[in-house]
Amino acid sequence: MDYAIVVSFYYLCILLLQLPWWLTLAAAMRRFRSKGGRIRRMQVEGAALIVVGYFAKWVVYDVNFGPDRLEVTSWSPWFSRGEIGVLLIGLLLLGLGFFLERRPRPGVTPWPATVKNVCIAAILSGLVLATVAWILSTYAWLGLPYGLPRIIFTLGCYPFCIGYYMWSKGWWR
Repeated sequence: MDYAIVVSFYYLCILLLQLPWWLTLAAAMRRFRSKGGRIRRMQVEGAALIVVGYFAKWVVYDVNFGPDRLEVTSWSPWFSRGEIGVLLIGLLLLGLGFFLERRPRPGVTPWPATVKNVCIAAILSGLVLATVAWILSTYAWLGLPYGLPRIIFTLGCYPFCIGYYMWSKGWWR
């Protein structure tokens, strides 16, 4: 019974680390379908790259069914570097598309100040904590396929991803 609880907790952690990026992809796709354009397509492509990277890393390095559970194959370092590159390109496309669309101009209402401040503070604290975790610790955390810096960064991006999803639903304009 204890093993089932540990495995359930493991997959719950995987789900919670992928959830904000799936929400971001759903929101970007909803916004692109409602009114297309290059900037919105850039956001969809960025969110899709992030989701593909997270999903691929989980499938390859999963402790129960992954083909490279221990990260010892000859292609593992190349996969890890490529996945980080895909993640960074996805973050760049998503962020650039979002900020180009939200640039100050007449007729564009800003996000509510509290939502914007919480998102900025969470992302910055996630980046600082991820940097500190990367410097101070190099051990596995629950055997997850993601490193501690990636986990903290993802947790820091939660408010932005939820706010982006709410914005796509039209909860504020």
